[in-house]
Amino acid sequence: MCTLPSARRFLLPAAVILILLVVLRVLSDTGSLRSSHDALLQAALQRELSNSAKITLLYNASAHPHLTAGRKATYRPPSHALPLPLAHPVIKQFTHCPIPANEHTSHIRLPEILYNISLSPMSASSGPDKRAEDQNGGQLESPPRAKTSTTRFFNPAIIPLPYWAHTARYILVSRVVTSGFHQESQICLADICLPQQQQPSSSSSSASTSQGQTHLPPDTRPCTPSDHFHLGSGGGLRCVTEPLKINIPPTPAEKCEDAWLAFPDIPGFHDPRVFWSGKGEPLILVNSASRYGCVGLWIVDLRVVYPILETILSREDSDPGLVRRDSGGEEGREVAGNGVSLGFKPSMSYPHLTEITRNPRGSRASVEKNWVLWFPSGEEAYVQYDLLGDPLLSQDEAGLEAGQDLEGLARLGLGGNQSQDYRDSNVTKIKGHADNSTTKPRTKGKRTWTEKERRRGRTFSKLIGNGFTTPNLTHPHEQPCFSAEEGDFEDSFGSIGHWHQGSNSLRLILCTRAQARTDPACRDDDHTDDDNPGGEAMGAVAGGRSVHFAIIHRKFSNELDLPLRYERYVVVWESREPFQILGVNRLPLLMRDEWAKPWTKEENWPVSGEAELKRKSNATMKMAYREGGSKLMRRGVHEREVGEDDGFDKNPAYFTYTPSLAWTWRPHSAAANQEDENDDVDYMSQLGTGYLGDDVLVGIGLDDVNQAFARVKVDSLLNCLRLCPGVRFAEEAS
Repeated sequence: MCTLPSARRFLLPAAVILILLVVLRVLSDTGSLRSSHDALLQAALQRELSNSAKITLLYNASAHPHLTAGRKATYRPPSHALPLPLAHPVIKQFTHCPIPANEHTSHIRLPEILYNISLSPMSASSGPDKRAEDQNGGQLESPPRAKTSTTRFFNPAIIPLPYWAHTARYILVSRVVTSGFHQESQICLADICLPQQQQPSSSSSSASTSQGQTHLPPDTRPCTPSDHFHLGSGGGLRCVTEPLKINIPPTPAEKCEDAWLAFPDIPGFHDPRVFWSGKGEPLILVNSASRYGCVGLWIVDLRVVYPILETILSREDSDPGLVRRDSGGEEGREVAGNGVSLGFKPSMSYPHLTEITRNPRGSRASVEKNWVLWFPSGEEAYVQYDLLGDPLLSQDEAGLEAGQDLEGLARLGLGGNQSQDYRDSNVTKIKGHADNSTTKPRTKGKRTWTEKERRRGRTFSKLIGNGFTTPNLTHPHEQPCFSAEEGDFEDSFGSIGHWHQGSNSLRLILCTRAQARTDPACRDDDHTDDDNPGGEAMGAVAGGRSVHFAIIHRKFSNELDLPLRYERYVVVWESREPFQILGVNRLPLLMRDEWAKPWTKEENWPVSGEAELKRKSNATMKMAYREGGSKLMRRGVHEREVGEDDGFDKNPAYFTYTPSLAWTWRPHSAAANQEDENDDVDYMSQLGTGYLGDDVLVGIGLDDVNQAFARVKVDSLLNCLRLCPGVRFAEEAS
């Protein structure tokens, strides 16, 4: 009799087969999801640029939906088939040159002068300067700089704080002059002091003092004796908290060769830039080793590396250790914050150090620097790589052997020994590097351009998340604003000059703040007319009144390709797609007391016969004060006595560099389009935006060993603008 086998005999084989099937399916799914970095990026970009679809951006994960209320976070690829939009005619007012150029140097010299910067905080007043104050009856004489601090700083980067920050008005980041190859930057809270205006009356009543203080800008306060000790009699920007070293972890390099071979092993990052994003995020952009080459650019939220900033932005700055610089006291007083938390934190697009890419990968160089980010709105961010592009020269034409890049090493501060005199150390140390190098230094000779060898000028892309970018979005109909002849040429001294980007960018609405409160065309947010809901969008962006601007440099070098002179220009481009460049200064800008080398003092400050007689008369009257080097200088509405200790009487810096632009701090009452007074995040999103008539702080580095800043009206920076080829206006359209 036949019997069927028990079903239990098949349970174990069936279970084994089932497990194998599950494992195979999981492996199959994993394999299908696994792909290379380049393949993922390529697929994302193909979807991004598809004309038949709109892609929802995942990176715009804001914790505050009200920033994008009524709008979808979608990206529409640029319609390059459409012509460039007509520029707003208001930009034409800046084509006039109210200040004549210097006939010798061809510079435009603005009336604003340079202010000192000190990272010696208020807490340091209990040290030597406090004892000196006591010995002098409460008055501090200004000693040489070497007595105030043994650490020197250069290339300042500045951003304003929101109006509710009780402890300070600004964030200051400065690079440290190190004695070796390592790099270091420090950060602190800071504010500005100015000397009190001298009253015509000799009365010292409180009313007179109060009257004098009313003339100070709202972001400043009267200087104390301690301030004069550290800043000189002219005042300036000073830390109110102890400066801290910025700790950013080292990054890996894919490949560095020749002169850059040791770069990844050098501690520290380079060239910090700080700015506010369109979402109200304080960001820091630095140069560090690149995963895609040798040197690249990385970005991270400033609150990550400087946690005290998080407490300030969230209205939690009630730490009794923070000192508020109060205008009514000599050294300030401790003021607790209001202790009112927002209940939520501002968003962070870059909570971790993120490298910004260049797409396609083959378009990037081994060493990348001087990129500029800009934010047309809270939803979008763009990066501008080049304005002109680099000439692709042969080694014989450039006078270089493979890998030799002294200028790059100099700009990143890789100079080694700085035991020489500080003012000449940067040039001396790099020349020493060249003398000891086995590679051939650059030979003096005119660099040549050919259309075949030159990459197309301007390149910019949109950030699409995690540092990834689109390909170049420059409109094909946009004519280059920097021709080959302007991009690389010799001056009258035979020095070679070329363009490169310098500072961060700022957003400007081409209206006054009063207009922005009443004129719909000046509103920062585009909207539709209530009477015509189906009509076109109105507002500053759609109408062409929203622009961005930044400082660019025309750098002149000597025969060793070492920096000889950085000429300062302002470039302006639109905030609406396709973001065409509108113009650039016709002539370079100088502050009142900047010395343009290698021209002489007489060529920099030529005087008429009448002015020369007046100057000699003043010099005779002040002969009794010769020991103090006292001279009369004018600073805006303030008239003051300036001693040589200021260091800015016709400053003899060999070259100046402009790494930073920042809108000045302003009280909440000065805000435009601030409909919801309780919306702090929305307020912070406007800290990178200004209006006509606003003041700009221009951060300036001196010889890579010192620093200063100037306070300039934005209108003055934009004056004497040269419109770019192809920029057209409505009345010119046919």
